[in-house]
Amino acid sequence: MGKSKYDFKFRWRYDYRYRLDDIIFSPEFIYGVSSIAIVGAIGLGCYFIFKPKKVDCNIEGEHAHLYECEESGLNRYLVSEDDSYLFDFNRSDKYVYTDETYNKELLDYLGKERLYEIKLNEDYIANTLEEMTDHIEYGYTGNDHDVVYVYQPGVIPGMDYIGISRRHGTDWKNEKEYEEPDEVRLCHYTYTAYKVEKNDKGKYECIPCEPVENFEDIPEGYDYIDKYFYNVEYIFDEDAIKEFENKNSGSQRTR
Repeated sequence: MGKSKYDFKFRWRYDYRYRLDDIIFSPEFIYGVSSIAIVGAIGLGCYFIFKPKKVDCNIEGEHAHLYECEESGLNRYLVSEDDSYLFDFNRSDKYVYTDETYNKELLDYLGKERLYEIKLNEDYIANTLEEMTDHIEYGYTGNDHDVVYVYQPGVIPGMDYIGISRRHGTDWKNEKEYEEPDEVRLCHYTYTAYKVEKNDKGKYECIPCEPVENFEDIPEGYDYIDKYFYNVEYIFDEDAIKEFENKNSGSQRTR
């Protein structure tokens, strides 16, 4: 006796249900769902624990408080009475009244785009330029414990993460070791700032300047930077390296 179409449907439904149960009760599925639930619970708990608190303020009229990040040294103005901003910026008693220069729409846009006013962050810029300037690096191959630090914007606006990857290959040093290096490179830095202005639709937009080799050459009107306002190019050309060494003889820094 042949199989009917109903028998086929029953078997398909039975097999499908069996496969679904097999997936749902598998250790991998249970582990994945549990991990998502735990991470979600921790995130929700952190939000309520570290949720910014309102600060009583007796200043009349719309104004913006200066928020300072002790860890990075960055500062920004915000029209807010919260005691903190993005967890790491703390409200100070310094303030300015809002006007065309510091209006809420502009300040909100700068926060959204993670831009910082140059004149409010001169110390941060100076400290960064001490590290992120042209220098020579010496490479030694065969080092299997080389650690690469990668700084990237985080998922949550204003927060960053550090990715660490271990790899085999060249280990770069700022000073020569007891043996001759296998490679030499020049780390050449350029810097970028932004102009913020309204477009034809009346919305703020940021326009980057052409990268400059000296921060002092940032064009007038480009008054904002992001946290990582520098870019590095690795140059392996021997003539360029020798030219740099001749110009900076005796001044090669140690980091």
